[in-house]
Amino acid sequence: MKPTPTSSPFSFQPQAFLFTNVAGEVIFADRSFLRLKKRPATRAVLSDPLHSMLGIDEPSPARLMRDLKRFGSVDYRALSYQSDTGSLYPAWAAGVAVYTERESYLGADVVISPEPPEGAAACALKSHSDVLQSYTRQAFMQAKLLKTGTFLQVYTTLCIEAILILLTRIGGPEMRTTLERIINEAARTHAIPASMEYGYLEFVGRTAHFDAYLTLLRAGTKYAIDAIGKRIVGRELQMIDRHIDPGLLELITQLDMRSGLDQ
Repeated sequence: MKPTPTSSPFSFQPQAFLFTNVAGEVIFADRSFLRLKKRPATRAVLSDPLHSMLGIDEPSPARLMRDLKRFGSVDYRALSYQSDTGSLYPAWAAGVAVYTERESYLGADVVISPEPPEGAAACALKSHSDVLQSYTRQAFMQAKLLKTGTFLQVYTTLCIEAILILLTRIGGPEMRTTLERIINEAARTHAIPASMEYGYLEFVGRTAHFDAYLTLLRAGTKYAIDAIGKRIVGRELQMIDRHIDPGLLELITQLDMRSGLDQ
């Protein structure tokens, strides 16, 4: 028997972000989605279709993906998701199509909201940059409220996630695996208290020196540039920088965290 939708069990209601490839497979689900689904990182699926990730029947998610590819963006519409415990919850989904500079379709960014957005928020997502803005703001807000990471930890994680999604969309899971290996090798070589597994970069504690973040970000950026080119990597990371507080962006500049793109 199909479970009856209930209200969301969380007092803190972040949006969840899912990123798909050209085939409509989810290649990265953020931590908010894992919490929403009560799914551990070890069960993050690398290439499931959207309906499988949500745990619901195919028609509604499939229609969402078709409309995203056809129209470029979709405002929030009613959907649902099933937690790993079997409970069905109401949700609202919006998204945008993602393209290369030559307008080749790369996949879609899908945003899942546990509560129905109202007013301007209900139709605010029109581009990949808009999604990155929401994702960036939420990441820093969560880190501050939940005390889960310093600014440089969150910033480095955001950039490496953006690189991972971009590489996987263009080059497939092999590039994702290579990026993880490179990040982990850099962490081991430089005794950085961090590791990357299942697509998620995790820091142990909040005491790493700023050189640690610089080292990891440069290692990931260098591989991405060698693999797919400086222009597309630079454009992706610039979208994140565009949505960061100017004072914090000045810190990034001073630390020379973008040197790999300037060489």
